[in-house]
Amino acid sequence: MMKIEELHILPKDGSPEVVLNPKGFIRIDGRGIIGHNYETSELILNWIHEYLKNPAELTTVIIALEYINSLSTVILLSILKEISQVVKFKKQFFVHWCYEEEDEDKGLFGEGLMSH
Repeated sequence: MMKIEELHILPKDGSPEVVLNPKGFIRIDGRGIIGHNYETSELILNWIHEYLKNPAELTTVIIALEYINSLSTVILLSILKEISQVVKFKKQFFVHWCYEEEDEDKGLFGEGLMSH
């Protein structure tokens, strides 16, 4: 079985920083305008597809976005939907949605996103 490597995508042009670690750690933070960059979203989804061949016992996803547009929401939903497939392998995943305490809208948005 091929060993999957960590993927670290640096932020650029309003896109977030993305860290995908095969030990079960995924972090997406910064500005959430990833929708316009299909190449990056494909890279992320391809990595997750490979990761699912041998996922960690616990996968932790940290999302800390300052801003997210509607197209990025679709991409983020795709990422979360894919990574949730770890439960098929009797593994667990945890999503930590980070937002400013006073930003109730973003808190509600995160709750809505997680319920899909």
